Amino acid sequence: MSNYRYKNREALVAAPDLAICRLLLGHLEELGLSVVTVKDGVSVMEQMADLDFQVVFLSLDLLNRNAFDTSQLIEDAWPPALKPLVFGLTSQITSHLLDSARLYQMDDVFPLDISIDALSQKLEEHFSHRVKKAKPAQEPTGIAIFEPESLGQLLKTYDRSLLSELAASYLNSFLVGFTRLKHLIEQGNHKAAREQAHQLKGSGAALCVRQPTRYLAIVERDIGYISPLQLTELMGKIEALIPQLKGAVKKQFLDLVN
Repeated sequence: MSNYRYKNREALVAAPDLAICRLLLGHLEELGLSVVTVKDGVSVMEQMADLDFQVVFLSLDLLNRNAFDTSQLIEDAWPPALKPLVFGLTSQITSHLLDSARLYQMDDVFPLDISIDALSQKLEEHFSHRVKKAKPAQEPTGIAIFEPESLGQLLKTYDRSLLSELAASYLNSFLVGFTRLKHLIEQGNHKAAREQAHQLKGSGAALCVRQPTRYLAIVERDIGYISPLQLTELMGKIEALIPQLKGAVKKQFLDLVN
């Protein structure tokens, strides 16, 4: 088995005690993956909002949002063509855990003592399956992606002229909705703010907009839980994306549908 076969892959490993993942971390390093580690479920989403990971490993004893909830949140926030592989990690695999993993959209569950050969084989199987399903889209701006396969699914439902109108409508409604979201947060109305973030996230995901959909998913899930400073920083990241979002949505989307 050759080293560095996954040199261009990024992995995120989450566990409350990273010592239990020492074997896995060593395997990933030997296989050439770049690895980021965190200790709780909230940190998983914060890292995924800023960085692109192709694979995520979640310890099933994850704290501060459990692994299953985190997996479901990833499923909800990422379009299928962009969603990373998500694997559970546990000391003992049972049929109950496997059923729960499937229910919460995990791709598989691995034992903590998995061998490097077994890990490499599993990664190869899942990555190969993902490549066959969809070829990654080009992303010149790094802000918005309209993946060809996902766009093809949209075209089965809407014609091209209507999709162009939807893209323009999305931009307008986002600006209005984001302003309302800021006001709701300032008022301390977390329930209404969560609903507004959910609406903005959903409209972006429907058009396969990657950012700021990821940040909005964190706002929806964590508002009222994270500190006011963290929330302010998160909203600032979203606002900073708006100029790039406008150009990216218009150019990338309209180039594909016209």
